[in-house]
Amino acid sequence: MSKYSNFAKNLDAAFKTARDEYAAAYAKYEQAARAAMDAQHRAPDDTAISYELRKAKAEAARVEQKAAFDEVCKRVWPDFNRKRAELRADLEKAIAADSIVDPAALDNNAVYLMDSGTMTAADYAAFAEKYSGNHTMLKLIAAHANAAAATAEPQERAVLNLVYNGQQHRNEGF
Repeated sequence: MSKYSNFAKNLDAAFKTARDEYAAAYAKYEQAARAAMDAQHRAPDDTAISYELRKAKAEAARVEQKAAFDEVCKRVWPDFNRKRAELRADLEKAIAADSIVDPAALDNNAVYLMDSGTMTAADYAAFAEKYSGNHTMLKLIAAHANAAAATAEPQERAVLNLVYNGQQHRNEGF
């Protein structure tokens, strides 16, 4: 699971909260609307006053629930959109912080090997896998693989381009 999955979980929780509140308000309004519609039908033992009173009470309840539902609609989705924007901004900050190169993350022996010019395409691919959690090393490996691809044989060039493109894809994912 990604270290950024907590942002997705928080977004999901915020959506479910908004959806549940909206659905509850809508259900109450729908129930009141059905009751108001049912009140339009006269019962056999209704007097004129009891019939009108029942209709008026049901209509008042419907209007009240409609107002409550409208209030929930005005509040819930804008609140959710604000929460979503906050989570997105926090995620972008976290990704940006993780994307900064860190000199302490360098493996000097690996850098020496890449600078030596003796590495094969398979070596670059192995390095990319070995350092898959080290953003700084991956950027350096991709740069060296890209440079090596310029003078490599076609088969080696394909592998080197895969290493380079894999790092580019990771950067776009951030």
